[in-house]
Amino acid sequence: MPYTNVWSDTAPADSAAANTLGTAIRQLRLDVHERLNTLAGKAPSAALTDPLLSAYNPQRQLCIPVWGMKWSSVIGNLRVPNYTISSAGMSLGLSTEGSVYFWCPLILPVGVTLGAISISVDVTGGTLAYTGQVNEVASGSNLVTNLGAFAGTGATGNPYSISALGQEGVVTTVGSLYSISFQIIPSLAVEVIGLTCNYTQPAINVAI
Repeated sequence: MPYTNVWSDTAPADSAAANTLGTAIRQLRLDVHERLNTLAGKAPSAALTDPLLSAYNPQRQLCIPVWGMKWSSVIGNLRVPNYTISSAGMSLGLSTEGSVYFWCPLILPVGVTLGAISISVDVTGGTLAYTGQVNEVASGSNLVTNLGAFAGTGATGNPYSISALGQEGVVTTVGSLYSISFQIIPSLAVEVIGLTCNYTQPAINVAI
């Protein structure tokens, strides 16, 4: 929807009659009203509320495919487990291996609040067991802090979502490193697709 008036930095003219001042002020308020609504993603003519944006919390999501993780069937070395690549090339199909270990960094902005982390797998047959934890290495430290451990079992499902625990509400800090590590033990075969990490940026309050 177009604005009611074309924006002008020169109106009203200095020669305008004093009795037109009220009209000029009302026009200016309308011009600002309509353009603020546009910034807020609303129609220009929508009623203006105060504050214009109340506690605007941008929700964000970090997505990491399985190929963005380090994975191994033996702790301490890089031995690759038996696997197949799906036709789409998006997932990692693991045959019965005993245990498969995954690790990946969580590269996040500073000052955001961590939310839910979900690992997506496709259990094509049988069941699986899993354990894992979300890790933090604080700035200036070489010690790993376990923000929360998770464990459980899953049955056949497409896809099956593994939820990490303990990290929700943690605010990322300058110089700190964040990562997730987990172990999957399939009874038959499983496809690991990737994970998502939700986070929220600091609230932005805008008042008029």
